[in-house]
Amino acid sequence: MKSNHYSGYGSAEEFLADLKQDKMWLSMLQLLQNFSQEELDEHIKEACEQIRYNGLYSPWYFSGHRVELVVDELWKVQEMSMTNLRMLTIWMLSVEWIEAQDSGVKAAEPQAELNRFAPKKNLQELLKEEWFAEVRSDEKYDAVWTDGFIGELMASEYGEGIARQWAVEGARQKRNQIKAYVVGLLKDAGVLKGSYIMIGNKTGLNNKERTFSTDMSRGKKQPYAAWVKESVAGNFSSLTEKNAQTFGS
Repeated sequence: MKSNHYSGYGSAEEFLADLKQDKMWLSMLQLLQNFSQEELDEHIKEACEQIRYNGLYSPWYFSGHRVELVVDELWKVQEMSMTNLRMLTIWMLSVEWIEAQDSGVKAAEPQAELNRFAPKKNLQELLKEEWFAEVRSDEKYDAVWTDGFIGELMASEYGEGIARQWAVEGARQKRNQIKAYVVGLLKDAGVLKGSYIMIGNKTGLNNKERTFSTDMSRGKKQPYAAWVKESVAGNFSSLTEKNAQTFGS
């Protein structure tokens, strides 16, 4: 690398160009070129975890995995150490390279899996808010339980469908509907107590027309309604190690 300091570069673009000539990135590139498809898929999962852990998943996801846009935003604030910026950029570049090589069904599968992180994280954060503790029916439904529940839902056969709806451009309303469906189904399954209107108001997501509460009542029409009911009835209380490692917490 030309420098280990921001001051050593005139711009984020110059930093990125230099990094692409760095031996660390070139070594990573050589590894990727020799990986099997299974190893590439595992690499994508690990890269996504590293990006998420360092708080960059949302900007990276919503930029469409465009590395230069994320690096440019980080460059403006310069709060991250140059070492961390370098490593995380390499992780992002590696995913970019894999996605550029793949095509057809094999490319769609890891991408669909990656896209599950955004709804998973948002739903987990929603259920960690203060309102949830106020309306839960039992203290056993704590943050560990809700993280596990949402992780399992997104890892299930229904996760890809939820992710696709979530990822539709301009889908703010659809995302609120998904949140409402999940909250409504938890109420229907006995995890939450109170009326749809009361719970909807507690979340702070209701408008004057109480749309969130209305959508909560429509959760039972979703294809994953039976899955939620059966999971809760089966005393869902723990994560499987496989899904915990795959989708994070």
